[in-house]
Amino acid sequence: MIQEDYVSFETAKLLKEKGFDVPCMGRYSVRSKEFHFDCTRLCNNGGLFEYSAPTLQMAMKWLREIHLILYIIYPNLESGELRFSWRIYKLEQDKKHYVEELPGIGEYYKDSDKSFTTYKEAKESLIKYCLENLI
Repeated sequence: MIQEDYVSFETAKLLKEKGFDVPCMGRYSVRSKEFHFDCTRLCNNGGLFEYSAPTLQMAMKWLREIHLILYIIYPNLESGELRFSWRIYKLEQDKKHYVEELPGIGEYYKDSDKSFTTYKEAKESLIKYCLENLI
């Protein structure tokens, strides 16, 4: 069975600080930093004691649709080893309607400073960079 990847505790905290308000099933306890998956209720950053824990894909969709940040995660070979890097593009507000039709229309903004051993690590790094530097 394919299992979804969720954001880390630190990223969940940053998302809450930056206004992420999409309901999701995952959540972190603020005190213990433990991840919980709850099929009985949605978490929407609604309390003092928990952070929503969206999937990495949900967080990336929020960056794209709400903040007009486009991105590419691409593979590369370093010394014969498969690694992953990312590139960020910023979409201008007046071109927002092009997001679905032409996802490559944004202006180049930044490449990752390093490469990552997994696709998941690259996604997490991309999200954290955007939250810390662009929003």
